[in-house]
Amino acid sequence: MAKAKTFDAAEFERRRRPWLAFLDAVAGSHDAAHAPDWRALFDSTKALAEDRDAFEETLRTGYSLLRDLVGTLEGGPEAPVVNVDIRARLKAWAANLGLRGIETLKEGLGQAYRLQVRNVNQQLGFDTMAMELLSASTAPSADQ
Repeated sequence: MAKAKTFDAAEFERRRRPWLAFLDAVAGSHDAAHAPDWRALFDSTKALAEDRDAFEETLRTGYSLLRDLVGTLEGGPEAPVVNVDIRARLKAWAANLGLRGIETLKEGLGQAYRLQVRNVNQQLGFDTMAMELLSASTAPSADQ
């Protein structure tokens, strides 16, 4: 209850915005014939890594979206999600990423969490995760 009372919707939206741009860039409706919007992608990774003091909160937001992507992919339209207002986007992203892409996203977030205490370039880590997500989405899966 206390957390709900102190919830700042504007701050939540501000923190989530770079993640939405990131997911649009890596899991949006581009295909092999249409390259992702590189400028938007790199702008989003820059924004994600910008505030080193609030990096854990940035990762927490990413994990929230990850949890919603898994729920959307595995649980269908009735799956409980935190980010209810973007359910349609979550559905599209989850379908485009598939389990392989969602696993890549999970690994990238885990790597960012583990490396946050070191003096590493966080944006480079997000850039690397984006490239892995894009290559995972264009690589043929074992199911094909």
